[in-house]
Amino acid sequence: MRRARLLGLGLLYPIACADPAPGETTTTGSGSTTAGSSSSSDATATTGTPTTGTPTTGTSGGSNTATGDESSGAAATSTGATTSTGAATSTGGDSSTGTSEGSGETGVAPSCDGAGPSNLEGVCIVFPAQPDSFTLAEAKAGVELKYAVVVLADVPGVETESINTCDEPGPSGLFVGERIEGDGQAYCLCDQGKCPNPDLPPFTLVAGTYPDSLPWDGVNWFGPSDFNNPKGPPFPPGTYAVQIRAIGQREGQPFEVLGELPITLTP
Repeated sequence: MRRARLLGLGLLYPIACADPAPGETTTTGSGSTTAGSSSSSDATATTGTPTTGTPTTGTSGGSNTATGDESSGAAATSTGATTSTGAATSTGGDSSTGTSEGSGETGVAPSCDGAGPSNLEGVCIVFPAQPDSFTLAEAKAGVELKYAVVVLADVPGVETESINTCDEPGPSGLFVGERIEGDGQAYCLCDQGKCPNPDLPPFTLVAGTYPDSLPWDGVNWFGPSDFNNPKGPPFPPGTYAVQIRAIGQREGQPFEVLGELPITLTP
């Protein structure tokens, strides 16, 4: 009986150690091995041409999707571009962490949406995003209130008129009056001395965005006049309006372009 058992074990041993036939699969640990190919959760051997997209050497913040069939040997091309810093640039304009190509925009497009009243077609005064509340100390130290004249298309035959004495046209070519007022308080450079009235010929208001600003130190004032008029008392806490205004004529018709920004002074 013992001899028969040993003989049976000897017959089983070569069967267990024989090479598996093509197509047979033997389970080994976390993966499976198939004659002629292998697949495992730790490593994958792939035949064919490797992807031609930009290799990732760091953490990608974008999407890198390969097209093509790697396993069949077809060349695969990456439709995304990733960098080692994780910033992704999408050529389809759909990336939350990258910059979209194809829009052609390098800044905010000129627009008169939400601007103040104007009867000069295609021309308006707008205020960019900026602080609109200041303490009395901040105003006294000096603040800068930014605005821009926006011209959507060329406007020929414009005659600009000065609002303040001894003034000069702004970047757009228009005279622009700047004023802060409310609750009996007022600030402007309305009176800058004695000057002859300007006599400028009609001109073409050229399309573009023309930034400008009004500096203010929180006080009442109407300008230095011709006798070095001193500045007045500071504005008290309250809500006031920054008013930017341009006037003139075009083809014999008067026009006015107006922009207003509410601001608040706090103790």
